Amino acid sequence: MYIPLDYLKLLQYDESIIGKRGGRAISYKNVGRYFDNTGFKTIIEGGWIGTNHNQSNQLEKIIRSVIENGRTAVIAVKKNISNQEGRQIDDDLYD
Repeated sequence: MYIPLDYLKLLQYDESIIGKRGGRAISYKNVGRYFDNTGFKTIIEGGWIGTNHNQSNQLEKIIRSVIENGRTAVIAVKKNISNQEGRQIDDDLYD
């Protein structure tokens, strides 16, 4: 089961994932929607998520340069999201 991170972060506050004894668990029965292996493969191959050809080429150049110079680098993108009530959701859960 593949769940987009933004959706997973929304689920963390959703009552539907609270079990009988108060714990939180995500299952096929309560998650609502998710990608299976075939669906996930299809959106990657179609270029809907991930990098496109030009982005991949640029990343390859950066990575090769870093490796050749014996250096290290971190490339990250952070996007803030809000849940349905407009409440800001922290990225701390998965940082």
